[in-house]
Amino acid sequence: MALGGEVVVGYAVAIKERFGQETFVMAYANDVLSYIPTEDVLAGGGYEGQSAQMIYGLPAPWASGIEARILGEVDARVNALAQ
Repeated sequence: MALGGEVVVGYAVAIKERFGQETFVMAYANDVLSYIPTEDVLAGGGYEGQSAQMIYGLPAPWASGIEARILGEVDARVNALAQ
């Protein structure tokens, strides 16, 4: 599964839990716009959760719900390929 941006390791863990440990999860695919945090990282604040986005030129931190949106799209893409 190729994901744009610098997704934190929680995404790889979640995707492998959904689709098996043999699933290869690759970040930085065609884009490096910032760290993309999971809900846990976002809630924890710090560089990855709150400030990295501004260093990359984005106007604000990621909104709550970003993890669910990304994983929902991963599920949709895998389901589309399975049909």
